[in-house]
Amino acid sequence: MASREMIADPSGLSERTVSQLHEIADLMDEIYTTLAKMQYIPEHAINRAPHREPPINLKLARKLGLNRAITYLHQILPYVDLTAVEAGDFVLGGDFVDFRDRELLELSRDPLSVDDDTYMRPSSTTLSMMRNHQHVILYDAKLSMYSFGFKLG
Repeated sequence: MASREMIADPSGLSERTVSQLHEIADLMDEIYTTLAKMQYIPEHAINRAPHREPPINLKLARKLGLNRAITYLHQILPYVDLTAVEAGDFVLGGDFVDFRDRELLELSRDPLSVDDDTYMRPSSTTLSMMRNHQHVILYDAKLSMYSFGFKLG
């Protein structure tokens, strides 16, 4: 389970929203734990919140227009240390994502690489990153909905 230690200020978010965001973080932790049990990734590669070194770049998150719910989610999600795994492959040909990485945080605003970030709402984020012509997991905190995106050709 994701740590519930207060690392981010959830004020301004409803109790329901905070609960839903922790559910997403817990589900991602369950996925990573299952992958570790399957020996796909080592258990020590799973970095759980609170993330202090490095922390999430909150200044950049605000600059990119992420809303409070997504910024909070980024701070409570578990991440996979890519230096500890043989390959960064996640599900459906996508890659693990770690929003402590400035470049991945920026890429999350245009995960389909269409050079148009208007389709990513401030309440949306990726839970994986897309590799060339593969899939990405998207989550919208406002709608509390997952979706899968992919790029053709």
